Order: sequence, then structure tokens, then C-alpha cells
Amino acid sequence: MQKNCEILPFLFIVSFKMRMISNTLKGHHRQWQSMSLVVFGVVFWICAIAFMAIRARSETKNILTTIIKMAPAISSVVFVLLTGSTLFYLRLAIALVFCGLGDVGMEINILPGLGLFLISHFIYTGNFIYHGLVSAPILAISGFVICFAMLMVYLLFYFRYVKTSEQGIPSELASAAYFYGIMISLTASSSLLLWLTTGALYGFIPFVGMLLFIASDSMILIKEFHHKFKYDETLTLGTYYLAIFLLAMSAIIFII
Repeated sequence: MQKNCEILPFLFIVSFKMRMISNTLKGHHRQWQSMSLVVFGVVFWICAIAFMAIRARSETKNILTTIIKMAPAISSVVFVLLTGSTLFYLRLAIALVFCGLGDVGMEINILPGLGLFLISHFIYTGNFIYHGLVSAPILAISGFVICFAMLMVYLLFYFRYVKTSEQGIPSELASAAYFYGIMISLTASSSLLLWLTTGALYGFIPFVGMLLFIASDSMILIKEFHHKFKYDETLTLGTYYLAIFLLAMSAIIFII
């Protein structure tokens, strides 16, 4: 009995020390996460703004400008992998890798670029749906269906508008672009599903990112096959870079 009484205070002290160590480690992890977010944000936007400035001045394409163009996506990959190690983070990082490859593909031709971005959206969608369908409430499923239906209506009217140009979309690209439109709509809807399922406070941020992605891609087809407009390159690139930046934020918004 006496030994038990002597052991109890010892166990209490050990438990208290362990709790202090745990809280300290959590504090250091939050501090490291904040620092990595700041570093990521600075690197991302320096590269993004640099490429937008280069492209605003000249349409010249070379290895250096291509590296600068894809640097924001690659910095996003590094940030995501440093933030978490579960399958959610791994899939998110892989999707961002294909966004970077899509940047390279677009410098060559719109078709290979479209294909690489299509793969990225397959991965985004699979990732968001896999985690979003886990105990998804009726509200989340309804939001997914309604969002997808609204984007399909947008897609229908959008392609009708693009086809009114004299140039039109080449036949080999039209089908691919329409399928891509369906896929990116699924990605946006699945990001909404994940937000509504998890109830994450800032879960709307990746969803806004996907809407910006759709806006950027919409402007690409308009400027390439319908008409040029003022600041078209800056608007297209600006919305795209903001889109992948917000998508990368999924790494700290969703604890999965």
C-alpha cells in the first residue's frame, strides 16, 4: 500500500511532464507550419508575378521562362508534402505536379497542356470525393449535385458562345475541351462536397480556388478561339495562380 502511495506522485509528475512536452511539440509544429506557409507564399507569388510580368512584355518561350512558369506549382508540391504525410496530402501533391507539367505542356501546345491538366483534375476529384463521401450528410450530397448541374448549364452556354466566332474551335480540340470542362466541373463540385462534409471553417477556400480555375480556363479558350481582350494574359495567369495557391491551402485547411 505504501509503495503504491509512493508510485502515484511519481506517475503524476511523469504524466504532467509528458503533457508539457506534447504541448511544446504542438506549439513548435504550429510555428513551423506558420513559417512554412509564409515562405511558401513568398516563393509562390514572387515566381508567379515574375512570370506574369515576363509574359506581359513578350510571348517569347524558352527553358528559363518555362521553369519560372511552373515554379509556383512545384513550390505548392513541396509545401503540401512538408505539411502532411497521409494519402490525402500525397494525392494533392501529385495533382499539383501535373498542374506544373500542364504549365510546360501549354508552352508547347494547348492539347498536351489540356491532357496534363485533365490528369490533375482526375486526381483532385478522386481525392476530394474519397474523403468527402465518408459519412457525407444529405446537405453535402445535395450541394455536390446542385453545383455540378449548375456548372453543366454554364458549360453548355459557354461552348455555344465560343462557337459563335468565325474561327471556331478545331474539331480535334472541341471534344477534348468539352470533356475537360465536365471533369473540372466535377473537381469543383467535389471540393464543395469535401467542405460541406468536413465542416472545415475555411473549407470554402479550395472551392473558390476551383471556381477561379474554371474562370482561367474559360478565358483561355475565349482568347485563343473567339477574341482577344485587354489584359487577357494577366487575367488568365492571375486567376490560375490564385486557383492553385488556394487549392494548395487544402493541406492546412483539411486535417485528414
